Amino acid sequence: MNKKLKIFRRISACFLAIALLLTLPVQPVLAKDPADASPYSYEETDQESVHVVVTVSCDGIPIVGHDEDETTLAHLDVNIPWFSLEPYGLTDFERHHTKDGTGAYIDDELIRRPTLLHLYIYLLERYCMGLSEEECGQGRLQNGVTEADPYGSVMNMKGEIAYEPTNKVLNITGSPTSLYMQQFWGHDENLMYYRNHVYPLMSKGWGATADYILLSDDDSVDLAMFTNWNFWTNGAFLAFEHDSYTCTAGEALTGKTLKYDTSSVADGGSESFEAAVDGSLQGYVVLGEDRTLTDQVFDAGEGGTWSVTFDKPGTYYIVGLDANAGTEDASCAPPTAKVTVKPVPMLGDIDQDGTVTRRDASMVWSIAKGTRTVGDDIMKLADVNGDGQVDALDSAIIYGYVSGKIKEFPGKLTE
Repeated sequence: MNKKLKIFRRISACFLAIALLLTLPVQPVLAKDPADASPYSYEETDQESVHVVVTVSCDGIPIVGHDEDETTLAHLDVNIPWFSLEPYGLTDFERHHTKDGTGAYIDDELIRRPTLLHLYIYLLERYCMGLSEEECGQGRLQNGVTEADPYGSVMNMKGEIAYEPTNKVLNITGSPTSLYMQQFWGHDENLMYYRNHVYPLMSKGWGATADYILLSDDDSVDLAMFTNWNFWTNGAFLAFEHDSYTCTAGEALTGKTLKYDTSSVADGGSESFEAAVDGSLQGYVVLGEDRTLTDQVFDAGEGGTWSVTFDKPGTYYIVGLDANAGTEDASCAPPTAKVTVKPVPMLGDIDQDGTVTRRDASMVWSIAKGTRTVGDDIMKLADVNGDGQVDALDSAIIYGYVSGKIKEFPGKLTE
């Protein structure tokens, strides 16, 4: 047995004795892609909370909250709890069962699952009024009473004043399944909301309102406010083909932007996804992991196509902007997506965080024991001695590399 292999064996024995059985971080829930969208699909079962992805915009640009972090409401991950509407005086808008998931209610039994109305109340308390998560859902917001102006100007993600709030934080009128939101976040009723990028329905040809729309995990919600009172005649809710993308640093990521019209078929609109119209977008911007605007921008191509390259690994958000974004002529809700940029593949970097650490050695040990299953691409990164298999020796070699006992791996990364 040669000297180097003996060293590896010793390292292996030490490592097995002190192996740190670390686990991968929990992957975030991803929003639904447009291809998975349905104007119905309401789950009429109880659920304490749901995870959704939300974008709130004004005149085509996501707005910023009044919370202490000044959160940009673009592709925002939110966990929405179910809570009683009684403290808000909105029990008339509780959700009940239907016959087949559509149409009128058939009983008075309460469904304890968050609806879009719960989401809106939570968003307003958390990001308009600046309450803590624990304070939300407790009735602090008073429907038709709480004024929005004390919370100050509503800003968009570009640092511009989106509008001055002159109305109530929330003013709900109407009747069950015909809820009418007269005022939202100090804005008027000139707004529209889509679930999973499509116009939500209660039955064929009959739109669903926020009290009827039950939410499920992975749902994507877009609420768009406008200055233009005719936005619905020629506007659209824009969406990327996918709500999340993964790419490698330095390599081009390409895709397409789709539109779902705000006008009905009878008024010349389309009830299906089509490529964004050329000239409808001024381009795209990139937000960092904290959802603040970066300097990176990229152009809109023909037929809704686009291409962008990220130089560094990390988490980013891409946002498309209406050709008239920020003006009274804006008529399109912005598309948003999350982009996870991985580092260039590196031998031994099993968790692909750009560095080789003890964590990687522990993960290889788990693979060798059979307690962790990974794809072929990760197996190639784990086979650091290049013998065509992943075993305890590979784990030991990585541990030796991390501890400085060896300077490079015996194997080479293969295509």
